[in-house]
Amino acid sequence: MKHKRRESPIIAILLCGVLAGLWFFFAPVQFGGKTSYVVVNGSSMEPKFHKGDLALVRESNSYNVGDIVVYRHPTIGPVIHRIIGRDGDQYVFKGDNNTFIDPYQPTQSELIGKFWFHIPAIGQPFTQLHNRLVVAGLVAFAGLIVLLPFATSDSTGKRRRKKRSQAERREPSMNTQSENSQTLLTLLVVVALASLLLGGLALSRPLDRTIAQTAAYQQAGTFSYSATAPSGVYNANAVTTGDPIFSQITNSVGFRFEYHLTSQQAANVSGTAALQAVVSDSTGWKRSIALLPSQSFKGGAFIAVAALDLSQVRDVIDQFLTTTGVDSSEYTLSIVPAVQVNGTVAGAKLADSFSPQLQFRIDPNELTLINNASPTSDTPGATASSPLTPSQSGQVKFSQSAPNVLSLMKFHLRIATARIIAILGLLVSFFGLVWFGVLALRSSRADEPTRIQMRYGAHLIMVNDANFENSGRVIDVVQFDDLLRLTLRDERMIMHQVYGGVNRYYVQDGSVAYRYRTAARPQRAYDRQVSSRLVTDELR
Repeated sequence: MKHKRRESPIIAILLCGVLAGLWFFFAPVQFGGKTSYVVVNGSSMEPKFHKGDLALVRESNSYNVGDIVVYRHPTIGPVIHRIIGRDGDQYVFKGDNNTFIDPYQPTQSELIGKFWFHIPAIGQPFTQLHNRLVVAGLVAFAGLIVLLPFATSDSTGKRRRKKRSQAERREPSMNTQSENSQTLLTLLVVVALASLLLGGLALSRPLDRTIAQTAAYQQAGTFSYSATAPSGVYNANAVTTGDPIFSQITNSVGFRFEYHLTSQQAANVSGTAALQAVVSDSTGWKRSIALLPSQSFKGGAFIAVAALDLSQVRDVIDQFLTTTGVDSSEYTLSIVPAVQVNGTVAGAKLADSFSPQLQFRIDPNELTLINNASPTSDTPGATASSPLTPSQSGQVKFSQSAPNVLSLMKFHLRIATARIIAILGLLVSFFGLVWFGVLALRSSRADEPTRIQMRYGAHLIMVNDANFENSGRVIDVVQFDDLLRLTLRDERMIMHQVYGGVNRYYVQDGSVAYRYRTAARPQRAYDRQVSSRLVTDELR
């Protein structure tokens, strides 16, 4: 009877770990997982997907322009298309092979998941997973794999374990090397499977991903004005920024506007700018006076300087009164720069405008600066600031390439690193399995004495005493394992003797010597020397 090797519980533990990993990555949403399986049914995403392909998608916390996403259409069901933009909280989709944009724009709550990887042409068979009996069968099969290492090969094995003696229960201590080899072999298989899984996941994704980002910029300006005045009216003997302007002593006012655009990202901009004065009243009437015609500028800064003749302002108001007969009690003068800027920020296209207003209240004898702290521009993005230093923020969207990652709970692994780990794991497991194969091949080709030496060499003692058979009763056993049982009972060593070209193995038990003999093997130098001594002793 050959020696029966026990199955190690570590096999089941490792299999449970592998199955847990497979469940984490591939469990369907219907069963509490995060992966959805979509069968492609159409040509809208060719050439990447074809009809009948199986696409795996996983839930994500964020979806960006360029991602391939499956969303749930209210009438036709799941649709797998690419995000090409956003409209508020809605996503804009388009098929790669389509010439039109999807008319339905879902919100994030209607997104099923982001594309993970796909398997060509197996979509139809995979639809059987909707059958609960099929799923139950797969679960039962997986459970059988886990429980298999604990099961015995047949009922005979159970009866044999019940009849094992105390010596047989100490067998693992004598077979540590065999148990370690089995554990190492199992570990190599698990490493190979895990490496294949990791490699498959890593190869299904590109090394880099496109990230939608924004680059902020700010447009800002500084107003100032000045005019001559008689001495004694102002401290500086002239009108300076912030002072009221008295029309009785000042007829011409010079206005200055400094513009600059700033960004932490690289900006390459140019544009046009003009300067005008706008007279208006509380009813909504307004009239413009050109101060500086439109001029081009390059870079993110320019300065506009112009003079306003206050008599023009009075003439505009007088003409309005004469023509309409409406005497408004409140008039406003606004100095308005009209800036149109174009170019790029962080490589993204920029097209924006900036039209702040510096406002004065027009009284019969003076112009008074209106010191409001609210945005004075109708352009979106205008920020509250001083009327003399208006500003307006904005941002542009651009795409940036970044290393793609595999995410597992809180752990993130770069795709490039995952591929290297998978390759190393496959190499280690491959060479390890080859090594085991070479050992198995050598063992299968070796004769019985060599196999015994390879497996139990640590428990053998070479002896040259030929008197075993003359010292008492000698009992031959049929198999070496039978002799091993006697050894395990009392933890004795096995005495190995090569005599007359025959390998003999003895276990001494009092006056009885149990013997196992094998066929002769090619004698090495040491064996020939021992055999020569035994023959000499026998002749004596």
